[in-house]
Amino acid sequence: MPLLKLQSFSNYSAWALWQITENENNLYQILQPGIIDNHFLHTISHSERRKGSLAARICSKILAEQFLGVSYQGIVKDLHNYPSLAYLPNVHLSISHTQGYAVAMIHTQQPVGIDIELEREKIIRLANKFLHPKEHTWVNKDITKLTLIWSAKEALYKCYGRKLLSFSQNLQITPFEINANTGILLANVFLQKQVQSHHLSYQRIDRNYWLSWVSF
Repeated sequence: MPLLKLQSFSNYSAWALWQITENENNLYQILQPGIIDNHFLHTISHSERRKGSLAARICSKILAEQFLGVSYQGIVKDLHNYPSLAYLPNVHLSISHTQGYAVAMIHTQQPVGIDIELEREKIIRLANKFLHPKEHTWVNKDITKLTLIWSAKEALYKCYGRKLLSFSQNLQITPFEINANTGILLANVFLQKQVQSHHLSYQRIDRNYWLSWVSF
């Protein structure tokens, strides 16, 4: 059972990281999904996406049972596709998965966002879709920085409840250098006439995976 890490930050928040090495049937056996999760999983036609969703739900189940001490009943989503633990609407949840890994994060006091991304060369072609104008001046074609910016913005977007935010207009990551496998990023969020600043944490997972998370 490849639970790589269960990390708590306080009595209120924790995340769980899963390395996906199992086949789909084994993931179903580990999760033992109920009616709520089964209904959602059956809507996913792509096998790899279904495996990622299964693993993210396993992480959520681990957090519910081992961190919160409650039984896991599944994940429900609101109109903005924002997830929460079924029958626990006051517990904030964020999930993410990519090729080979899945993660879930909970917080009992405030919204959270978490995201995991694999470095891929194609992100260079996508950069114009998510880079803020100020980011173009220093990122260049650095795949690692582009991946981390994308991951950080996904985490921010989730923490804001997936409301209408443009990655390239409303979300800006300030310049940074990667000198270690963990660190802090500073982000500015432009909302109408005000700017909100947030610190995000990041961590390298394996050689070319990046995990970003935030709560506020």
